Amino acid sequence: KDGFVTKTISFNQIVDKPTIFKINELIDMTLTPNGKGSETIPSEADMFALNPIYFDLNKFNIRDDAQKELNNMVENLKIRKNIVVEIVAHTDCRGSITYNMLLSKRRAIATANYLKSKGVSEKQFRIKYVGENQLTTNCPCDVKSTDTCSEEDHQKNRRASFTVIKAQVSNKGIINH
Repeated sequence: KDGFVTKTISFNQIVDKPTIFKINELIDMTLTPNGKGSETIPSEADMFALNPIYFDLNKFNIRDDAQKELNNMVENLKIRKNIVVEIVAHTDCRGSITYNMLLSKRRAIATANYLKSKGVSEKQFRIKYVGENQLTTNCPCDVKSTDTCSEEDHQKNRRASFTVIKAQVSNKGIINH
């Protein structure tokens, strides 16, 4: 169910005489994402959405709709200074591989510059640009194929996506009911 985390735990406890014991003292109640590390899963108050932003064809300027999304990110990054975000810029498959790599680099830099201009520390983000290497649609991209994709399909690829790559979350404990 949304808002809840599931953790399956197996343990053996030999009881040789009737006794009362607290189960949370016997098992590790630390919640770990993907079963790795010891960070606790952040509470709802510690999380925020990182929605992609989109670019126009052959452009790298930050659109008005993207500014709204980035301003939300700016607000959250200023509050949560211990979070580092990776900005990954993409293109659609129209244009040469070299051109698309340069365009995605410009998109990543433009996005980073926008965050910096709003007061986000450079320590809070990394940039990566992948050109047309991570398409989200099945548009035919080779020269011999006819482009059968809609402009909407191509738009889904012209984006910058965001991933939290580092977060130090305080352990607020777990309440058992």
